[in-house]
Amino acid sequence: MIEFQIDVSELRRMEKILPELTDIIMDEMEKAMTESGMLLTTIVSSRIGAKTTDTGLLRAAVQWPSGFGMKATSSWGLAGLVKASNTQSISGVATSIYANYVEFGTRPHWPPREPLRMWAQRKFGDESIGDRVAAAIAYRGTYAKANFFLAWHYDGGRTKVTNIWKKVPVKVIRRWERL
Repeated sequence: MIEFQIDVSELRRMEKILPELTDIIMDEMEKAMTESGMLLTTIVSSRIGAKTTDTGLLRAAVQWPSGFGMKATSSWGLAGLVKASNTQSISGVATSIYANYVEFGTRPHWPPREPLRMWAQRKFGDESIGDRVAAAIAYRGTYAKANFFLAWHYDGGRTKVTNIWKKVPVKVIRRWERL
């Protein structure tokens, strides 16, 4: 999951100085948050590539708009949240929980066998491979994929979101000039 904080204190100060800008500021902040969410969900879901996808439920759970939420942290801040939405998977595990397993990896444990058998049947045409995969997970766990972390830190998510929000005051002033 990616949670990013946006400081909107400058925009709020601008709003106090020129109250007629309130509607424009709110509109531009909403557009910037929408653009940020679309961008980040696209980057994360593209990291969950075709080679690592079986049924596509995890990738679909992260896509726009289901995988994005926004909240006000105070009158001076906003928070965006990119996550996997809570849909039910074939194995009965919610995709939001499964996304955490994929993101952070797991310690050794015995996973449910039936979903692995179905996966092995689809992927290899032999469900007995699923039992061997379950044994491997019981022995060493699963490795972290860090899709959200990598999207934010290494695929330019942080930089791109910062650039989106740097343009908001300029857009507000340009729209105000046109009035």
